Amino acid sequence: MLSTMSATPIYTNNNIIYNLGATLIEGYIESTSVRNALGLTGTLKYSEDNKLQTNSEDKLTSTSSGDSNYFDGRLDYKNEVNVKTIYSTFYLFNSIRDVLVRKNELKFISDNDIIENRIKCGQYIEFNADLSTTSLLTEVSTIVDVLSSYDIKILDELLKSRMGGYMTCSAILNQLKCLCNCLNRNNSTDLIMNLNNSKAILNINANYFCDKNSCIYDTANTNCYVLCKVIRCIKKESNCCLLRKTAMSDYYNRFLAHIKPYLNILNENGILVPANFETKVVGPAIQAIPVAMYI
Repeated sequence: MLSTMSATPIYTNNNIIYNLGATLIEGYIESTSVRNALGLTGTLKYSEDNKLQTNSEDKLTSTSSGDSNYFDGRLDYKNEVNVKTIYSTFYLFNSIRDVLVRKNELKFISDNDIIENRIKCGQYIEFNADLSTTSLLTEVSTIVDVLSSYDIKILDELLKSRMGGYMTCSAILNQLKCLCNCLNRNNSTDLIMNLNNSKAILNINANYFCDKNSCIYDTANTNCYVLCKVIRCIKKESNCCLLRKTAMSDYYNRFLAHIKPYLNILNENGILVPANFETKVVGPAIQAIPVAMYI
């Protein structure tokens, strides 16, 4: 089990963490402010005595005078220092994780737990796995970028001369753009993690990555830890469709299969595009909502 106090966060789902913090630890402190004040009071007294002696005709004369002043005042000097401590989302996450561990509500798993179906929906689990570069969104957006870099009229003529019919490269491009928008709606997508002989499909939102200037796949093929909530357990004979977000998975599966011969023609003519789409993740696997990812 990793000590998260020394971990580096790469993804934190702020909404889930704040809600868990409000329920598991009865609210949370976002920041604290300390005020220090220094006060000084002073009193001043001034006194002066003068004495004069004279000797005249065997007679000693003594005179004296005195001057005394007393000042009773108040001198205040204040030096105020405000110190504000900000608690980060990952600090709050560590507090929540500690509570889950103490209450025995967090399960640390390996790929054998997934293979042997020892995980239940609704559980909070933690595991370490490799971030895979398998991404249907990336495959589709790559084709869109490649086709957009060519003269689309020339590609239309090429496909028409070889295949005939009404399907054109322009139509394929427009439909793939629509599919891209569906797969990336609300800036969310699927992230696939490899756990040796099983997989985890994480429903992530790109807004929750800690470094806004980095790419999701900067840490691809590296080992990281994930704390998440399981929403589906996928057995060996089942699968998870990566087109489910479109709510039209049957249609888009047929569409991608239909355009494969057209993409093959482009590849045969030196226009290299992906022609095989990974639209399913076969079990054993789990589908989960990640709370945090860290290395």
